[in-house]
Amino acid sequence: MLNHITIMRAVAVILVLIFHFDNKLLLSGYIGVDIFFVISGYLIASIALTRVEDGKSLKLFYIKRVMRIYPLLLFVSFVVIFCLSLIEYLELETLKMFRDTIILNSNFKAEEINLDYFGDNNNNYLLHLWSISIELQFYLFFPLLILYSKIRAYIFPIIIGLVTCSLIILLSFELSYYHSLGRIFAFSLGILAYLLSNKVKPNNYIFFISLLLLSIFAFIDMDIKTYPNYNNIIVVCLSMLAILFGRITNEKQYKPMIFIGLISYSIYLWHYPLFLFFNHLNMKINIINITILITVLLMLSFLSYYFIEKRFIYKNYGNKTVLFIILPLILLMSIVYYKKNQTIDIPVINKFYEKMTLNPLLYNSDLARLNVSRKYEGCLDNKGELLTNCSTTKINNETKTALVLGNSFVHSGGLVFLDQITAHYNIKSDFYYLFGDKIKTNKLYQSIKDEKYDYLILYYPWWGANKNNLINEYKELSKHTQIIFIKGTKYNINIDKKQLFRFNNLFINDKNKAIECIIKKPYTTDKDYEVIDNVLKELNAKSINIYEVQKNGNGDYICSHDNIALYLDSSHINNYAGEFFAKRFIKNDLGKGVFNNKVQSK
Repeated sequence: MLNHITIMRAVAVILVLIFHFDNKLLLSGYIGVDIFFVISGYLIASIALTRVEDGKSLKLFYIKRVMRIYPLLLFVSFVVIFCLSLIEYLELETLKMFRDTIILNSNFKAEEINLDYFGDNNNNYLLHLWSISIELQFYLFFPLLILYSKIRAYIFPIIIGLVTCSLIILLSFELSYYHSLGRIFAFSLGILAYLLSNKVKPNNYIFFISLLLLSIFAFIDMDIKTYPNYNNIIVVCLSMLAILFGRITNEKQYKPMIFIGLISYSIYLWHYPLFLFFNHLNMKINIINITILITVLLMLSFLSYYFIEKRFIYKNYGNKTVLFIILPLILLMSIVYYKKNQTIDIPVINKFYEKMTLNPLLYNSDLARLNVSRKYEGCLDNKGELLTNCSTTKINNETKTALVLGNSFVHSGGLVFLDQITAHYNIKSDFYYLFGDKIKTNKLYQSIKDEKYDYLILYYPWWGANKNNLINEYKELSKHTQIIFIKGTKYNINIDKKQLFRFNNLFINDKNKAIECIIKKPYTTDKDYEVIDNVLKELNAKSINIYEVQKNGNGDYICSHDNIALYLDSSHINNYAGEFFAKRFIKNDLGKGVFNNKVQSK
């Protein structure tokens, strides 16, 4: 009886749901993912150690795993991608996350580009699939190990050794949140729980106390920036205890939780895109809307579980089933991906894609065919590396240097804008995508202390800016370089009904067919910018206000020019905007008081 496992799955998915809906309600609800990994270790060990004995049984194991995970994964992904195409909110990041998940690589890709899972990722509707990649990696490699008879014979001491080694890794190294090595400890404890399950007397008191403690931990801020940490280790150990000692025989008493646990995989796949959809509808958070959201989520999960997931769990499938069910869906989404990526040009595919995509604004705002994009080709896709080759400055004896740091705001149009204005003022810029990575931050800060850069340019959204934190962060650096804060553009965060899901917050005016845009409030509040202004005085820092060049002749903020969108999405300017704003900035010589001043003595 595995009812206690099903209840744990329910608890885990509920924690993740609340966290993704509003992380202020549950600061560390993401620990539900850690719980899932421990459960997966237990379940796969119980299946593999009892059923995988030779090549034939291994093949059957893989087929069952594929048919258990991929059909629903492909179906949900296809529905999300197809619907996003129809409502003109499909972005390349979503397609890449799907592609990389299918090939077991989305967590590594997220790590490579230094993707901030806890930041603003409102454009990637399939971001949550990174954890599926880690699950699939484990399902692939663990059965291969136990094919060796010697490993099976000494499986217990081997797993003890794996637990010990993975614990040492966690305590000795600071890993990315997405790193597979950081998750081995959770999987290995799940395997250990299975190996010990017949040697431990069940105790539901320990089971429920463990679940209670896990729920309490979800309310505590566990400082995810230093992942992994002791808190996460405790979470994994509590999850193991719950698995080890739990034995629930009274199904009726826990029927709602068991039901949620059964459909938890479907819930997990549907919830993230549904929540983003809810956010982009700009629906108010009240009891009625939350009830509607939960009802829709449960209905979708229930239907996909019974009509897709459940139908593939208990049957034997051959190679033909994989070919006829999985490959067509992969092919369809590959067509969308390559067309969106502008790397395929076949008439039949073009017609298919045009049928899926309703509004030509999707092409206008993509700007893939404009010269400004070609100029920076190769700069925008390698966000995890120091982009020294992206500077267009012609170097001479008077050339100064700048280190440009930021998250997604410093790339796309932000990179174009900063490169062109620094090039105008004879500054060579190194661009770096950086968010929450202390190791890389320390290395870059050391280069400033070694006096390699004349300027440090910081481009972040600055929500909830904290004066003391910023001063502590940059006070020492301000002795070695001139610090410049970027104040980003203003855009329409409150989307009205006419603008609903129009790409780049634009819509076609029915009267004159012109693209219009309404700015209602800034991305970062005036209060946050007041904090930045106080920090500027304290550190003798400077600022660049992009939103000043975003105004038209009437003093209104614009987000289109000559019927071309200036936004890549609801918050990031595109390459065209970067060049357009840079020309305005240079024309008015707005950098004179920022770059032409004498840099502090070093």
